[in-house]
Amino acid sequence: MRRALPDLSRAIDLNSGYAWALASRGKTYRLMERYEEALADLSRAIELDPGDAWALASRGKTYRLMERYEEALADLSHAIELDPRDARALANRGETYRLMDRFEEALADLSHAIELDPGYAWALASRGNTYLETNRYEEALADLNRAIEPDPGNAWTLASRGETYRLMERYEEALADFNRSIELNPGGAWALANRGRVYEAMGRHQDAVADEVHAVELDPGWAPFFARRTLAYLLTGRASDAPAGPGRAGDLAPGPAEAAVGSGLTHLYTGRYEEGADRVQQGCRAGPKRRLGARLPGADLPAYGP
Repeated sequence: MRRALPDLSRAIDLNSGYAWALASRGKTYRLMERYEEALADLSRAIELDPGDAWALASRGKTYRLMERYEEALADLSHAIELDPRDARALANRGETYRLMDRFEEALADLSHAIELDPGYAWALASRGNTYLETNRYEEALADLNRAIEPDPGNAWTLASRGETYRLMERYEEALADFNRSIELNPGGAWALANRGRVYEAMGRHQDAVADEVHAVELDPGWAPFFARRTLAYLLTGRASDAPAGPGRAGDLAPGPAEAAVGSGLTHLYTGRYEEGADRVQQGCRAGPKRRLGARLPGADLPAYGP
């Protein structure tokens, strides 16, 4: 798609009202993660042709990736009104509902998309993750297995299945999936952090420390990552190494969420249980919410989508 960008731009230079070229260039910008430019082109295309379901769905996906969920819902719902059998628009609206914690609506849309296209791996993975978030582990595993079969190199889906296995206490299978996901996508902080949790459950505390430290280096702003890293230090008796925040010496000072979690865990370790519990809860409430897979660079879902 990136190679098509110069040709699309030339076509638009020759005819600024060429709606198809504008929508296609907008999709190309979206795939390149140039979201503001994508929005500009897609909005112009929709102005020229308000009934273009494909352009509306593409702009809806762009809004979803920008975490502008209400605008995503509006565009995707309009696209579905125009084309009720568009499995990809349905799946993207389902994924948007999932990210908004509207799980029943997510399951309805994703199931409908899968009815229309039973081999649609992206929708299967998203529905599997919705089942995972609602503690329906067997159903999650069934969907994720189906999604992985045609697409065994998808780091996001493998990490999701690894997390499912972890929650089912099937640690060896969880470890195999996380290892493969991280091999495919070494920048996946979420997969690293949760592999660390598998190591903790298996009693491999040094491996847990290594993964948690690496995860926080990749994504220092998420308090739960930091909480698990600090806990890993404490579990291995290295309380003096447990940092007060996500950074190293000379880094910027940690934010209030990270500092609260770190100090709270230290209080717990030293026997100040009530104060420690309060501080950990305060930090986790204050930290930004990060959804499953939302920061897996290069992953198919949700970074790109269908």
